[in-house]
Amino acid sequence: MVIFRNCPQHWADLGSGSGLFSRALATLLPQQSRVLCIDKVVQKNLAGSVNGVSVEFVQSDFSEYEFHDTKLNGILMANSLHYIADKVIFLKRIVPILKPTGSIVIIEYDTKNANHWVPYPIRYSELTDLFRRIGMPQANKFNERKSAFGSMMYACQFTA
Repeated sequence: MVIFRNCPQHWADLGSGSGLFSRALATLLPQQSRVLCIDKVVQKNLAGSVNGVSVEFVQSDFSEYEFHDTKLNGILMANSLHYIADKVIFLKRIVPILKPTGSIVIIEYDTKNANHWVPYPIRYSELTDLFRRIGMPQANKFNERKSAFGSMMYACQFTA
């Protein structure tokens, strides 16, 4: 499970949408932390503060966003990795922006059946293989549940 230290952290929520998971993350982080939310669609009510954690929004395609001179404690991708066709190239691009002890937390559908809302699904077993290939073999599946759409969903963390 994700462990947050007492010092302020800097996280990015890639494909944040309305910020449901961004706000949940902010409630777990120490005060003075920062969550950068990135989504294509403008989210006017997403910026602000949650329990002393700064929540900032940037309108951008997260798959192309350039992090300049930033090292993150973590990256959250809740229901967004399934929009990336070439996950290896994408992950190889974002892993270097993590601090040496950084984490990537992913929430996804555990299915191989693509549809309009999940164009490039990835099962948990495939995701762990992918992360192993890119040099992040430490995987922790900390929850799973049935989705409202019938398939299972999983929440997991990969650490550097």
